[in-house]
Amino acid sequence: MKRILYLGCLLAFSLVFIGSVSATELSYNEISDTSQIIADQASKTGQIPSQITVNNKNITLDD
Repeated sequence: MKRILYLGCLLAFSLVFIGSVSATELSYNEISDTSQIIADQASKTGQIPSQITVNNKNITLDD
């Protein structure tokens, strides 16, 4: 059940990141990497990170 919850959160936040960042700024692989970082952090700490750096690009929840 926790796994489904984490995956649901991961999907929701991925959609937030995709919706607020244009396709020219992040590649598919960068979005995929970001999703994995979010999932790893959520499973370890139970919290979603407020900022992630992927390929020298800072991604925040505000973006």
